[in-house]
Amino acid sequence: MQLDELKNKTRKVYVSSEIDGTVLTKYIDKGIAVTVGTLLFEIGEYNSAYIKVRVLTDDVGKIKIGQKAVITGELLNDESIEGEVTYIAPKAETVISSLGVEQQRIEVRIKFDNSSLM
Repeated sequence: MQLDELKNKTRKVYVSSEIDGTVLTKYIDKGIAVTVGTLLFEIGEYNSAYIKVRVLTDDVGKIKIGQKAVITGELLNDESIEGEVTYIAPKAETVISSLGVEQQRIEVRIKFDNSSLM
């Protein structure tokens, strides 16, 4: 097959998303050939975000999906944000604490509305 024939076989494709959001990551460049299943973009909705916290296994029994949480920290300048627990990992992971102690911790995700932070 000649190069001219290959150029004529290419076509433009318009891509749309099923969700409203913002392109967080672009994995391709204009003019690049892709195959079925190629990841093109990562899209996220900034109005709702989550943070991951690692909870000690001894404390995770006190946490439930749907439970309200308050997020505070240095980056929030003494402000606080209300959130909700949306995920508790099914198993613990071994991590090393800042003091060098090996601990079993479970990932918990807290969803919050960050539209006021932008």
